[in-house]
Amino acid sequence: MADQKITALTELAAAPDDSDVLVIVDDPAGSPATKKITASNLNKEQSIIVTSLASDTTPNPARASRKTMYELTALAGNALFSAPSGTPVNGDMLFISVTDNGTARALTYNAIYDDPYTPDNPTTTVANKTLMMMYMYSSTRSKWELLWTDEES
Repeated sequence: MADQKITALTELAAAPDDSDVLVIVDDPAGSPATKKITASNLNKEQSIIVTSLASDTTPNPARASRKTMYELTALAGNALFSAPSGTPVNGDMLFISVTDNGTARALTYNAIYDDPYTPDNPTTTVANKTLMMMYMYSSTRSKWELLWTDEES
């Protein structure tokens, strides 16, 4: 294939396949280097990664992408949410969904989970009702800040 300017290449008419390879310039402001990346790896940070468990009394959500969902579907004991693993980035979103196994359960949190706005971190489940919480990571405060919580009616 002859060298061409990127602007002279034929445009892809369909959505990229996960195995498609794209050109990317890494560190353009410092030491620019032309590299390749698959569409799958490029999209990874944009996808919602879901971890679903029946029960865990020491839940540890893992930062799998910029948008992570951690789901407990039949919590069978009181739960202490530990600090999420991984390295969060400012603005990362963490969605937590908790349903107990028919018995209300106490919920406690590592200090990294903060509730500087209304409402407070929920302290208990209601039997057979799904509880949902949305957190956003603040790199300024090094905290997962609760933005929203709701419970199934």
